[in-house]
Amino acid sequence: MKISTILIILIFMFIMFMGGEFTKSGLDWYHSLKLPPGTPPAIVFSIVWIFLYTLIAICLVRIWKTKPKQFGLIMTLFVLNGLFNLAWSYLFFTQKRMLIAFIDLCFLWVSIGFIICLTYRSSKLNAYLLLPYALWTAYAGYLNLGLWWLNH
Repeated sequence: MKISTILIILIFMFIMFMGGEFTKSGLDWYHSLKLPPGTPPAIVFSIVWIFLYTLIAICLVRIWKTKPKQFGLIMTLFVLNGLFNLAWSYLFFTQKRMLIAFIDLCFLWVSIGFIICLTYRSSKLNAYLLLPYALWTAYAGYLNLGLWWLNH
C-alpha cells in the first residue's frame, strides 16, 4: 500500500475518531430529546458513517491514482468538508446548539455538492461514490432541524 493511500485513510480515521468523541460527549443529552419521525436507532449512525467514510476514501484514492493534478484541490475541499463535519458534531453534541449546527450542516451539504460536481468531470464513478454522503447529509439535515423544532 502506498504512503498516499495510508495518509488518506489516516486522515479519515482521525475525522471519524474526533467526530465520535464530540458525539459521545452529548449522547445522554441526545437520548433525552424528542425525536422526529424516521429517526433510526443509534447503531445505524455508526454503521452508516463507517460506510460513508469508506466510500469517500475510495474516491480519494481513485482520484490520487488517476488525476493527481486535481488531487490537491479536491483534497483541500475534502479537508474543508471534514472541518464542517467535525464542527457539526461539536456544535450539535458538545455545545448543544442545534440551530447553529444546522447552519453548519448546510455548508457541509453545499461543500459535498461542489466536490461531486468537481469529481464528476473526471470520473462519474467517483461522483457516484459520493452520492450516499450527500443523501445522508440531507437526511441528517431533516433530523437536525426536526430535533431543533421539537426541542427548542
